[in-house]
Amino acid sequence: MSTKIVEKFAVNSVKKPLIKVSTKRTTNMIKNLSAENKRLRSELMKRNKYENELRASRKIYSNLVEQGNDGIVIIQDRLLKFVNPTISKKTGISKKNAIDKPFMSFVSPRFQQLVIERYKTRLRGGSVPNKYEIEILSKKGKSIPVEVNASLIEHEGKVADMAIIRDITERKISEKILVEEKNKLTAIYKSTKEGLALYDKEGKVLYMNPALKNLFGVKRGIVGVKREEIIKNRSKYFNYHLERYDDSLETQKQTYSGKTVSNVLMKIHTKPPKYLEGTYVPIKDKSRKIIGMSSSFRDVTILKNQAEKIQKQLVEVEKQKNRMQAIFENIEEAAFVFDKNLKIIQANSACELFSGLQEKDMVGRKYYEVFGCHNTLNHVYPDFNPVSKVLGTKESVPYDEHLHKGLDRKDRWVGVSYTPIFNQNNEIDQIVGVIRDITAMKELDQAKSGFVSLASHELRTPLTVINGYLSMLINGDLGSLDNEKNRNTFMTVLNKVQKETKRLTNLVGELLNVSRIEEGRLKLKLRRIDPNLVIQEVNEELRPYGAMKGVRMLTRFTETHK
Repeated sequence: MSTKIVEKFAVNSVKKPLIKVSTKRTTNMIKNLSAENKRLRSELMKRNKYENELRASRKIYSNLVEQGNDGIVIIQDRLLKFVNPTISKKTGISKKNAIDKPFMSFVSPRFQQLVIERYKTRLRGGSVPNKYEIEILSKKGKSIPVEVNASLIEHEGKVADMAIIRDITERKISEKILVEEKNKLTAIYKSTKEGLALYDKEGKVLYMNPALKNLFGVKRGIVGVKREEIIKNRSKYFNYHLERYDDSLETQKQTYSGKTVSNVLMKIHTKPPKYLEGTYVPIKDKSRKIIGMSSSFRDVTILKNQAEKIQKQLVEVEKQKNRMQAIFENIEEAAFVFDKNLKIIQANSACELFSGLQEKDMVGRKYYEVFGCHNTLNHVYPDFNPVSKVLGTKESVPYDEHLHKGLDRKDRWVGVSYTPIFNQNNEIDQIVGVIRDITAMKELDQAKSGFVSLASHELRTPLTVINGYLSMLINGDLGSLDNEKNRNTFMTVLNKVQKETKRLTNLVGELLNVSRIEEGRLKLKLRRIDPNLVIQEVNEELRPYGAMKGVRMLTRFTETHK
């Protein structure tokens, strides 16, 4: 009976009594009706509460069972009695095809025995972990890793096993990756040649790899030992004497202050000795607080030896450079270096004397501008380019001759050589030029040529006279020796031949002075001569020839001016 019906009944009863009752009785009746009304209202509120809770439970059930991410199955007598949509979605097996099918048919064969044993143990009331991991099979036979949370319930009046099944495929993949990465790190840790160590915030050794033991020759355990203790008693913990090129405790102090300390060199006195290079890095937690230190050490013996070797080579190269520079600066020849654009890069002091310019004034200028290069036809750059052959063939010019014009605007003969310097691409990068003033040599050659020409002319004259007289003697042009007059002529001719022979001997001796000319040791003695005497000498030499031909030779002397 509803509350409104009860109240209406009570009011009508007061207004229109059906029977005659006493006032006391009526009052009691009203009180009873009011109490009943309150009770009915209370029950109605409880009913509404239960209905709301039921609706909430149904909603929770829908979210957990029908729409949840976890699969739920109920197994009774080893058969599936309930399968939620999540299971069907994960496996591809419909609810219709799953109900009343053996649960084992959906379990991977290698996990079936485990599931059966745990199911039996629970039914017997034994204690087994509620959670465990297995693999179930999809409709296509694919194995799906899942986590099972099983417990006993009552289903339709009988004991059943309810299992909440959670797909852990992603977790398994992540675990596999983690395992692989861990294995990689372990392999690196064990196989790396670098020594690795970890220290806590107090400097105690927490961890070290095998490579560190080998590098330092650790002879007893140092894990758990502070670095201060190790530093004070190195011989206690290491087989070899260690020589550090830093303050070990200061390095630790800097690292724990937040700095990374690198390139710490140390020497291990093995035979032969080896060098290590250390790096110290602070370890920080999520709040950036320093909680420890890591260190790594690598063997740099080869690098150290190479560095020392390179240093020695650099010293030697520097010496050679200084020697070459000294030679470059002190050779008599003018030496200079110019680039492929013909601009001077460097020049020695001889170049300064040669050109009249200081090196700083030559650098950056074209070499043919500085030295005024030209040929005998007075052709200049670009019509005349002494290094065109070098640029065209990439080959050296061992020697060439051409003309330079100095600051005095006078031409000078020079002997030059040009040598290319190549870059990594085998292209000409620079050219070295060497210049030697050969003007004096050219003048000497001209003097030699003049001397030889003059000597040849002088030799030809006595030879002609001797040859003429000998022809006369051989051909009998001088007559018979029986005649006294002819004998005098014969004697005259023979004396003349003897005189010309001596003259020829003197000329040959003078030719030997060519070597003295080449050496610059020839000294000329100049004197005045009377041309009338030369003419008379020539007349006397040629008069016999004229007489034989009926020619009469006359000479007329004039007064010479002294």
